[in-house]
Amino acid sequence: MGYTIGAKAEDLSYDPRDSAPYVPRSVIVDPTFQWGTDAPPETDLADTLLYEAHVKGMTAEFPGLTSVNAANTLAWPASRFWTT
Repeated sequence: MGYTIGAKAEDLSYDPRDSAPYVPRSVIVDPTFQWGTDAPPETDLADTLLYEAHVKGMTAEFPGLTSVNAANTLAWPASRFWTT
């Protein structure tokens, strides 16, 4: 938790302890997956950049998306979203 459980300010409090050692991590590997004509990326980990993105935050006001698609997963495949 990022806050002190039981604090009077509840989730508005701050817990300075580092919780990183206790955060669950996982790797899902399916050795039976058939790549077909695709291949796994051959990018060194040192050259790899990972992003965490929240759909609503990334698409809510993105120009060119309809109000129906903005702020939900229908916005992800929009070609303009990925080429801008």
